[in-house]
Parts: sequence; structure tokens; C-alpha cells
Amino acid sequence: MKKFKLQNQQGGFLEIIIAIIIIFLIMKYFGLTITGMFEWVKNLFYSIW
Repeated sequence: MKKFKLQNQQGGFLEIIIAIIIIFLIMKYFGLTITGMFEWVKNLFYSIW
């Protein structure tokens, strides 16, 4: 049981790493920066409120 739980956690960690890599590739393709993303999210929340 303990071994299965460890494998499940490693699989989740691997999925997070792959998702981060895909996000960075998309950001590079569209020419986005991390600060630009934060500004976009901040402006989105300001427009909602």
C-alpha cells in the first residue's frame, strides 16, 4: 500500500513538471513574460471588480 501511494505522488509531481514546461513553451511562442501574465491577471480582476 505504501509503495502504491509513493508511485501515485511521483506521478502527480511528473504531471506538474510537464504542465509547467508546456506553459513555458506557450509563453515563449506567444512572446509573453511572467510579469506580463501577472499584469494581465491583475487587470482582469480590476475589470471584474
